[in-house]
Amino acid sequence: MKLNKIISLLLTLIIVICCAFSASAKTKVTIQPPIVKSITEKLNSIVLKWKKDKTVNGYRLFRSNDKISWTELLNTTDNTITKFVDKTTINDNVYYYAIKSYKVVNNKKIYSSRVDFSPIFFGPNFYIATYETFVKLKWSAVPNATGYEVYYSEDRREYKKIKNIKNGTKESYKKKNITPFEKGKVYGFYLKAYKTVNNIKSYIYTSPIMYSNSKMAIMNGSLETSKTSFSCVNTQGKKKKTAYTVTVTKADKTIFKNFTNEYLTSDMSPYYKVRTVFFFIHKSVKYATGNSYSKIDGCSYAKAIFTYKLGQCAQYNGAMAEYLAYLGLNSKLILGYRGTTGGRKWQHFWGEAKLSNGKTYVVETGNYGQDGSWNYFFERYANTKKYLKCGKYVSGIIV
Repeated sequence: MKLNKIISLLLTLIIVICCAFSASAKTKVTIQPPIVKSITEKLNSIVLKWKKDKTVNGYRLFRSNDKISWTELLNTTDNTITKFVDKTTINDNVYYYAIKSYKVVNNKKIYSSRVDFSPIFFGPNFYIATYETFVKLKWSAVPNATGYEVYYSEDRREYKKIKNIKNGTKESYKKKNITPFEKGKVYGFYLKAYKTVNNIKSYIYTSPIMYSNSKMAIMNGSLETSKTSFSCVNTQGKKKKTAYTVTVTKADKTIFKNFTNEYLTSDMSPYYKVRTVFFFIHKSVKYATGNSYSKIDGCSYAKAIFTYKLGQCAQYNGAMAEYLAYLGLNSKLILGYRGTTGGRKWQHFWGEAKLSNGKTYVVETGNYGQDGSWNYFFERYANTKKYLKCGKYVSGIIV
């Protein structure tokens, strides 16, 4: 009898232990995701920071251009690492970053959910604002720099040092009394950052050469009051006529303001604001067909491009024209043809902008994913290909 009781107790104990172990094994381990602190664009890199978490074992950091395909940048087993500097960025690209933390439990890595950094448009961080009588240079301070040297050329071949700035935190320089711009005249500038230790100077960064030209000066001097509308001009017939008028609505203005807050900086000249928007559209918008096009059917140009990031030539060149009008430039959307095949004309929408010099420029963002790298950023028609207006080629190149 006693033996039966002992056996019964042992069996009960075994069952209790097994149940407890089973319950423990099924207990889900939850890892808190990292807390993102900042994402900052520097002169030649993007710096990402997050808060330290002593309860995890490490972090994994990823980057993407489209939020679909991701590349791992960091996989660390050190939970004290809270900063990463991405030096592999290329100008005129949008970058998305995401991070996960992990903890090792029973020899297995358990990951937290993904946390996204704010998207960032990586453009030239050495800006030139060109006006009629002066040029202003603007850059992001180089870490540990003692000072900067500014180099200048009027022929793009021989560069001379024109300024030694003995302040590593300085981020701008104005060259006054510049020679008035002549037709086709281009000036080159570049920057060297240096560090001085024990009176010995060593160079720690050299910027790309940036060019200042009459187009920059004319664009910066062409701004008027922000426009409330712009026209789409139909040039498919023998005579051009207004097809419709596009209103820059309050909702669209909010979209532009949100884009400005997310991707642009207050010290950018109008030229660089336009340039950033232009290449954002060129690189970041998916060509819409079928079901994807139905998402933007009936949307404003601004909403299709900057909210859904979807469109065809009417949307991406329409959004560009709308942004130019919002900024204060005289812009139009042109409905015409671009090239022929076997006698068939190919319908196309593109942009035009008339600047203060009285000349009209082609503004064609193109679509990198659909059309490849071609685009026209404020080009004269003589330098473009295949555009037809009112039955005639207006481009300098027709093949």
